Order: sequence, then structure tokens, then C-alpha cells
Amino acid sequence: AGSAGGPAVLWTSHPWGHLWRSGSGLGSMLCGFSALTFLPLGTATALGFAAPIFITILAIPLLGEQVRIYRWSAVVVGFAGVLLVVGPLEGANATGAALALGGAGMTALAMISIRRMAESENGLAIVFYFTATCTVAGALTLPFAAKLPVSAADAAMMVGTGLFGGVAQVFMTRAYARAPASL
Repeated sequence: AGSAGGPAVLWTSHPWGHLWRSGSGLGSMLCGFSALTFLPLGTATALGFAAPIFITILAIPLLGEQVRIYRWSAVVVGFAGVLLVVGPLEGANATGAALALGGAGMTALAMISIRRMAESENGLAIVFYFTATCTVAGALTLPFAAKLPVSAADAAMMVGTGLFGGVAQVFMTRAYARAPASL
């Protein structure tokens, strides 16, 4: 992951890796937001907490990481916690649960992708290509579901959310570059 500045930061030798990371991240958001139409916020959030469990499991075959017993213990306790919070689901709630778990699985794939690409790609490039992909995908939905902010406060909250989300992406990408994904 080079330290060059300016436009050189965006150079990539792995465009397919960026496409995979962006597609799985976009799919994760789509599933997660869709789950909210079927489930209460707390239930959807609890199911989303399955993502670290999936990351730990997938880090073994996809990244060759070794996961020791204390992390497996945390995975088991975490999964039990998800099941405890969620409880039995049926009907529309089962559809929402499937979407939320699918989103958690796609989040895991996105994070695994970040970890893999961080070995050779600049973190800012990883964030840039993900953001660009989401911007284009979001813009394609505008003719079908555009909602303009109704007040300056709403617009400010949207801009703030975007800025905080961007900073969070940079920090998350740096974290996955520096530590094993299963951690």
C-alpha cells in the first residue's frame, strides 16, 4: 500500500478486487436496508451483528488465518447472543431475517476483501472506489425513489451522515489493513 500522494493514491493493480469489495458492500447495504422493511430496528441490528461471526469463519479459508479457541469461544457466545435477541421468526420476519443475515454475510465478504487488498492497495483507493460505486448505484435509483430533503436541517443531517460515513470507511479500512480480519 503505497504512500504516494495526489492522484497516484487512486492507482490500482486490482480493479476486480475493488469491484468485488464494492459489490459485496453494496449488496450488504441493500440487504440490510431491505431487512428494515420487515423487521424492527433492534432485530435487524442484532442479526447484522452476525457479520463478525461470518468474518471469523471466512477468514480461515479465504485469508488462511488461524483462529484460536478464545476467538471461537467469542464466536459461539456472539452467535448465541444473536439467537437470544432475535428469538423465533416466521413469515415476513423470516424474510427480513434472511435479508439481514445475507447482508451480514456480504459485509463479511467485503471486510475479507479489504483485508486481502490492503496488502497491495492504498486504503484511500479502497474507500474511493467503494464510494464511487455506491454513488453511481445510488444515482441509478433516483428516478424511481428520489426524496429531497424537506428542510435545511434535513440536508445538513444528510451531509453530516455522508461525511461521518466516509471517515468511518477510512478508519475501518485502516483497521482491516493492520489486524487479522478475524480479530
